[in-house]
Amino acid sequence: MQLRICAQKTLLIPGVAEEARCVDADRLEKVSNKPIQNKSKQQGNRKECGCFASKDIGEYDTCPHGCVYCYAVQNRDLALQRYKAHEPESEFLFAPKGYAPPENEEIKSPQIIPLAKISKKDGISRVVQEKLFE
Repeated sequence: MQLRICAQKTLLIPGVAEEARCVDADRLEKVSNKPIQNKSKQQGNRKECGCFASKDIGEYDTCPHGCVYCYAVQNRDLALQRYKAHEPESEFLFAPKGYAPPENEEIKSPQIIPLAKISKKDGISRVVQEKLFE
């Protein structure tokens, strides 16, 4: 396991504590084995931030997985409600208040919501995906 530190360059120790990046274009290039064009640093973050520029396509309180370390879900019930209401063919993660789909648009709802759960067996922790409801 590698220790990573965000936006505190004075605490970095080569080989011990490396710079953290939420959005790491160099790592994404290595993982995808494809170059990323026009890499630039994210604007508007703290000056010490090591993140590369990106587009955020998410929304808080929309992920149903339930990871205990996740900062993006503060209200699990709301996240599940929004996930249930999600229409895969829609342009929205969840419809804004007052939005009504066109009359000819068929409404589908997801059948299964995966749930991340920590399971301990024989003293070993494992992440288990379960069906939350069908």
